[in-house]
Amino acid sequence: MTFRVETPQTARRRAEAEAFDASVRRLVVRVLMLPLEALVLMAFLGALHAVAAPVVAAGYWTSLLLMLGIDLLVSVVKRFRK
Repeated sequence: MTFRVETPQTARRRAEAEAFDASVRRLVVRVLMLPLEALVLMAFLGALHAVAAPVVAAGYWTSLLLMLGIDLLVSVVKRFRK
């Protein structure tokens, strides 16, 4: 049985590594979910266009850019609310 005493430096390094891993995981999930979110937004705008003609139906790439803009806006608002 080995027993290691964790120094403050190794504890800090471990905490930094865990924080980095968590941020990379969040980034990967956001990037992988972006096309699905854009597809849902495109379908929603298409259905809304069928009900109300003044609403413009958007294509996939337009929806993707809209989702990027919405995600950027949400991240800025979250950052300033802290």
